[in-house]
Amino acid sequence: MNKKSFKITSIVIATIILLGIIFATFDYNLAKNGKKPWFSWYSSGISSYNVKVAGDNETKDNETKEKEEETIFYKGLGYKLVTCTDCKQKVKMFLLTTDEQKYYYDDLRCKLNNQVLIYTFKESKLINASISETIPKSDIVDADIFQEEILEFNNIDNCGSTINNQKNYNDFETYKKSKYCDINQNLDNNVSKEFLLKSEYLSLSKKELIKKLKNDNPKLLCD
Repeated sequence: MNKKSFKITSIVIATIILLGIIFATFDYNLAKNGKKPWFSWYSSGISSYNVKVAGDNETKDNETKEKEEETIFYKGLGYKLVTCTDCKQKVKMFLLTTDEQKYYYDDLRCKLNNQVLIYTFKESKLINASISETIPKSDIVDADIFQEEILEFNNIDNCGSTINNQKNYNDFETYKKSKYCDINQNLDNNVSKEFLLKSEYLSLSKKELIKKLKNDNPKLLCD
């Protein structure tokens, strides 16, 4: 590369970097003022809702859905921009190569016997836990009682449960039960027992929680 080509290339690169800085600054200020960025495009978004049910749980018309929080990810020229309605920092900038979603949301996946537990963190704080297990139909003595016990978990605030009947090509029938909860400071005894949690664990980081869980449950495997 001769001097002229090197100079032109340097000017082009410098111009792109300068434009990236200008665009990032402009978009950041727009987002801080609650406006949509101009020079970056929508990448993805995460929304969570609080569903309130009035009257009969089986009547869908009685459901009212309230939007609780929203996290939107944008990509720009060499940068990423994130707006979050329920975060400590409402607007944050990242380099384009950064895994910005992991900064906001991260999962811890563990296994204990046949149970799979997933703990979800937002900004390093535990916000959600779920547990699932697949059970052969032949191991269930009374299917009605089994389903009733699982679905009783729906009566706990901010929790829910599901049961799915599955059959493979050999007609081997199983039930997959799942339970999940939004975790808060007031930890219900049933929730604590189900997800292996204690109240003092709720403020722990992902690494700290792994140590506590494994100390309490030596057979627990976490990745």
